[in-house]
Amino acid sequence: MFQQFIRLCAVLVIGLSAGGALAARAVPVGEPAQRAVVQPGNGARTAAQVRDAIVNGGRNLGWQVRSEEPGKIRLGIQVRSHTVVVDVSYHATGYSVAYADSTEMNYRGEGAAALIHPNYHKWVSNLCSQIDRALPV
Repeated sequence: MFQQFIRLCAVLVIGLSAGGALAARAVPVGEPAQRAVVQPGNGARTAAQVRDAIVNGGRNLGWQVRSEEPGKIRLGIQVRSHTVVVDVSYHATGYSVAYADSTEMNYRGEGAAALIHPNYHKWVSNLCSQIDRALPV
């Protein structure tokens, strides 16, 4: 009986420490990522070019268009069991990437106090870099 009690205590300690480790793997979601679009020499960048760069740049990394309306595209990516969905608002001179939804990313909280797995920021940063590369010079 005493050995069962010790085992139960060990399982509880391990479980609680694992829960703490998961909590430590969360960072603030933060404000939407804002990006200015570099204009070509003739200054004639269009919103349609920015839209195409968002779709093509995202596609290069495995992001898929979930929905679209003028000036806004919802993109999603799934990596193993993790899913992230973002809203990308755009115009001819810039775009912003805002959190929309996720699964298995330790998301919790509301608004400015919301927390998420640190990979969220890596994936969004990679998405922004790829969008910038996809813009015609």
